[in-house]
Formats: sequence, structure tokens, C-alpha cells
Amino acid sequence: LKYFVERVVKSQEHKKIFLLGHSMGGAIAALYAHHFPEDFNGVIFVSPMFELNTGDYPEPFAYTFASIQTWIGRGDVYALGQSDYNWYPTFDKNRFTHSWVRFLKHNDIIAKSPEIALGGVSYRWLKEAIEATWKIEDIAEGFTVPSILLQSERDGVVLPDSQNEFCEKTKHCKKIVFPEALDNIL
Repeated sequence: LKYFVERVVKSQEHKKIFLLGHSMGGAIAALYAHHFPEDFNGVIFVSPMFELNTGDYPEPFAYTFASIQTWIGRGDVYALGQSDYNWYPTFDKNRFTHSWVRFLKHNDIIAKSPEIALGGVSYRWLKEAIEATWKIEDIAEGFTVPSILLQSERDGVVLPDSQNEFCEKTKHCKKIVFPEALDNIL
């Protein structure tokens, strides 16, 4: 990301530069902006992955199990409950969007280019994602880049508690909650 910012973004003249990150991109944006605060005038977090919803498994268990699986060479195996791409076939059962248009467009894109469909998460991804969320907890008080955090009220992918704590601990964070919204606010 630093290479991209330096070579592409900063190679053009801009009055101001903002970074927008959704979900996992929000976690990446937080860590990047903490390390390179001079690169951006502001950050917009959209349903940021500051805490994963690990479902039936408490985070410490999920992390420990994923770490063990990674350590024994099974890091590239799907984590428990994960599988190949499985977009919900009906709009009412999807957990990502309230937008019928977005739902149809997504299904159309995947139908035309099935090779871009993403499956579930691997043990290594889960382990590293949880570690990233812990780093975000650690940097919250020292985070200086002005931020807006867009929070989904009914997000089933990421959880709100760490988003709330991050925004409370940072110096310049404004949180906007979208009632009834699922993960994909945009």
C-alpha cells in the first residue's frame, strides 16, 4: 500500500488525500494510517474489521485453534464452518446487503466471472486477521488522523464493540451509525 500511495497517488497533485477502507480494508487503513499519518488528510472506515464475528467460537478459542492449525501446516485449509464460494441464493437470506440492486449486480458479476469469487477464510487468514485487530486496539490512543467511522447496526461479519472503543480512544473520530444496515453500507 505504501508503494501504491507513493508511486500512484502522490505522483499526482492533490489538494487533500483521503483513505477509504471497508471491512478488512478498514483494518489495513487503520494500521497504515497509524504508521504513515502524514500520507492522508483523513480516513473513512466503513464497517471496519476491528473485531471479527467468530460466531459460535469465542475469539480466544478461534485464535488458538487457528494458530495450532497454521503451526501444523494446515494454514491454507478453510477454517471451521468455511467453504468454497457460497453466495446466498436468495436476497432474504444474504447477510451483506439490503440493496436488491447490489445483490443482483453481485450475482451477475460472479456468474459472468466465477474465477473472482472468494471462498471462506483459511486458518492462517483467521489467525493473522485476529492479530491485526489486536494491533488496532493497541494503536487506538495514538491514532492521530481525522476519521469518520461508518458503522452497520446489524453487521454480522464484524462486531461494533471494538469500533466503538477505537472511535472513543482516538483524538479525531466521528462515528455514524446506519440503523438496520448490514455489512455492505456502501
